[in-house]
Amino acid sequence: MQFKSYLFAVAAAATLFTACTKEETPAPTTPGASTTAKFKLEFDHDFNGTLFALNTPYVTRDNDSVNISMLRYYVANIQLQKADGSWWTENESYYIVDASQAASLIIEVDSVPLADYKAVRYMIGVDSVRNFSGVQTGALAPSNGMFWSWNSGYIFLKLEGTTNASANRNLKFHVGGFTGANAAQAKIEHTFGTSTLRVVANSAPQVHVMVNVDKIFDGATNIDLATINNVHMPGAAAKSVSLNIATMFEYDHIHN
Repeated sequence: MQFKSYLFAVAAAATLFTACTKEETPAPTTPGASTTAKFKLEFDHDFNGTLFALNTPYVTRDNDSVNISMLRYYVANIQLQKADGSWWTENESYYIVDASQAASLIIEVDSVPLADYKAVRYMIGVDSVRNFSGVQTGALAPSNGMFWSWNSGYIFLKLEGTTNASANRNLKFHVGGFTGANAAQAKIEHTFGTSTLRVVANSAPQVHVMVNVDKIFDGATNIDLATINNVHMPGAAAKSVSLNIATMFEYDHIHN
């Protein structure tokens, strides 16, 4: 009787061990299944609600006439916020948006982890680490015309054209400066409200951002184009323009 009880106990223990072993075995994954996908960040330029185009006359909110022939800026350090509040950061995240190049208005970001996201943030400009790194390649190559060789630093935003407010009609904002009180990087963050950016396999959802070009003249601060129309080095004037740059970008909608 005791021997039968012993056999029953051994059998029960073996069954329990087998059941536990099965529960702890991870579920198999599909070979080659993707864990990342793409998302796109699109910049649509307007001038106080009117479609923006280069070499076109506009009137600012201060009633100054402007005609912009060049608009080019860096978008860097792109991040997405997951539903749990954590942030994913793209590596080597440097792009140039150029109003004369339609393809540059849509930035395609690869290798984004599959998840739901509720916000995006990025910088208009180049971080101090890369400004201290000297001549580089890709979007950071000097051949892009966005690097001050004399100052060993990047031009974060370049706007050129004409204005009737200037004595010589010249309008030139070359905004840069990456250290101290006059650091001119503009940090942008957009929350999606009730919308969600859903990054799923084999997809490329798109975040649309509206860029009101007029706000570079009258955003956080009012720029008197009669006195500030030629910004070409880091300093107080570049800082004032950078504060306005931060107000130019506004989240519009998402395409999942």
